[in-house]
Amino acid sequence: MGGAKLFLCLSAACNLGILFYFKYLTFTIETVNRVFNTGLAYHDIVLPIGISFFTFQGMSYLIDLYREKTTVQKNPALLAFYISFFPQLIAGPIVRYVDIEKQIRARKTSLEKFAGGARRFIAGLAKKVIIANGMGSVADLVFDNPAAENTAVVAWLGIICYAFQIFLIFPAIPTWPSAWVKCSDSTFLKISIFPTSQKP
Repeated sequence: MGGAKLFLCLSAACNLGILFYFKYLTFTIETVNRVFNTGLAYHDIVLPIGISFFTFQGMSYLIDLYREKTTVQKNPALLAFYISFFPQLIAGPIVRYVDIEKQIRARKTSLEKFAGGARRFIAGLAKKVIIANGMGSVADLVFDNPAAENTAVVAWLGIICYAFQIFLIFPAIPTWPSAWVKCSDSTFLKISIFPTSQKP
């Protein structure tokens, strides 16, 4: 095994080991105690926010380096920007370093782009908080009521409000991270915002 492959395997093992410790160690010990009736001691581990995304983002950078699809990023701040850029982490999917390397190295923000991103964020927030949540409240009132007490009109009102809630939430939530992406002068991979248009 060459030095590069060995380093890749070791780094992957370290990253996945950290991920396992925080996300699955307690679950594994609990399962072993339950199945084998053992008394292994453990304690609750505080899970860092976004650790899965951070882990796989870092691994994607190392894999691109190993495949010689990119060069070493010598600026720790820019590498940290790629790994921890929260709008992309929220919206997904995992974006490979090679796909956005040029954007990271040569970002240029402007007041016009920031304003455009802010408008997009406000529009998405209003769609979720004002319209979708309002529709959801009506649907909850209908569905919480005993079915025998609902007329056909009321039942259809609940169904329609619930459908509108779902179809407004799906396009609204990805709007928030995409808005901050626009503010930072980046263009990441787009994701489908409609649940029925998702492709396997």
